[in-house]
Amino acid sequence: MKKSLVIIVFSLFMMILFAGLAQATSVTYAAELHTSKFNPVTNVLILEQDQSGTVHGTVYGANVPGNGQAVISHNPAFIPVRSLIIGITAGLDPSGADKTEIIMFLNKTFAASNKGVKWSNVFPGSSHSGTIDSLIAATAGNATQLTWFTNTFFTGIAAPAVFDTGAAFTVGEFSLLDPIGGSVAEPLAIPSLNTWTI
Repeated sequence: MKKSLVIIVFSLFMMILFAGLAQATSVTYAAELHTSKFNPVTNVLILEQDQSGTVHGTVYGANVPGNGQAVISHNPAFIPVRSLIIGITAGLDPSGADKTEIIMFLNKTFAASNKGVKWSNVFPGSSHSGTIDSLIAATAGNATQLTWFTNTFFTGIAAPAVFDTGAAFTVGEFSLLDPIGGSVAEPLAIPSLNTWTI
């Protein structure tokens, strides 16, 4: 009896383990980028929509290099179909003054058609400084601000900037949209970095 119970428990454990592994997938965003002061991108938030339409926000647990090739990789428990990545950097505004700038991985066509356009005109209903404040709060664990990014920003304000997961994208720096890079072929070795999902 005990041996049968052990076999049943072990079998259930293995089924649960393999079911969890089957649902997890590795997603990588590889890019070449050059921020205005070559500073790293911090407070990185990965926004991804799954096949059911649910948007998930994952706080990336590391800074992204601001000069050269960068890789953002994580293992969500779903298969993303649409993506948008947002972070901030200590940069320069178009007049050359020091300013916290927003960095986004976004749709190539959208970026090309909005080159040189001010944040609030590109994303009506949001402000550059307000979005930075919300991003800092969301990446620090504020659930209300994270919900704003998943339920309002991704699906409404920034919906035209979202790109198909796996498709080519542009990396843009804002206060005025300045394309500073884009997607590249995925490198062979991907660093293992800590992430957490809300």
